[in-house]
Amino acid sequence: MSFSSNDVLGHQVGPDAPEVRDMCIRTDRVLGQLLGAIEAEAGAGNYVVVLTSDHGVAPIPEELTKRGVPAGRFSASEVRRTIETALSEKYGAAQWVLANADLSPYLDHELLRAKHIALTDAVETAAEAVRKLPYIFRVYTSTQLEHENLAGDPIGTLMQRGFYPERAGDLFIVQKPYWIASKDGTTHGTPFSYDTHVPVIFYGRGIRAGRYDENIRVADIAPTLAALLGVNEPSGSVGRVLPVIEK
Repeated sequence: MSFSSNDVLGHQVGPDAPEVRDMCIRTDRVLGQLLGAIEAEAGAGNYVVVLTSDHGVAPIPEELTKRGVPAGRFSASEVRRTIETALSEKYGAAQWVLANADLSPYLDHELLRAKHIALTDAVETAAEAVRKLPYIFRVYTSTQLEHENLAGDPIGTLMQRGFYPERAGDLFIVQKPYWIASKDGTTHGTPFSYDTHVPVIFYGRGIRAGRYDENIRVADIAPTLAALLGVNEPSGSVGRVLPVIEK
């Protein structure tokens, strides 16, 4: 069950707004009604609930700057223009970028082949240009993410986990913390903790009470529930069984 209104409102006003606080209070009341209905049907203590989230969110940049935290906004179109300019200066005027998926541009591979330009050279040229922008933190190429060992780079490791070669762009651009590519509101999608850290709460029958301060993944929920139910893990499961089940 997804409470998606929280997501929509959070994008509009940010996590610190009084409207979000009000919605959290209302969501809590709805959850109370839901659990009450479940108990009435199944009996007290005869169910398990897991609460989590699909992502975090960045605070509103303007609110952060009031507190002296470096933050700001930039335009994704400026990033695209930077790439187009760099490639046009090196190879001649053309439309080099076909499309963008957020901050992941797709270069025109057919155009590069027609001009006998190596894709790796064009991608590196674009990457070097973007790295000079003041609000950019890291730029990874698809070749890096597919072939290099980035185990010593925590940010690169997270980027590799989300990399799918068959549909990937040619560059993966990470802005500096608390910088947002929009003119208003806020969003998510970076590998930083404010976007990736979410709660995972198990509650109900067979769950050992306690607080567990350790790094886990949302992917651990499915195998943990499978172990609690005594059934096989899902075939695509990549998580582990968490130590929350009563012995």
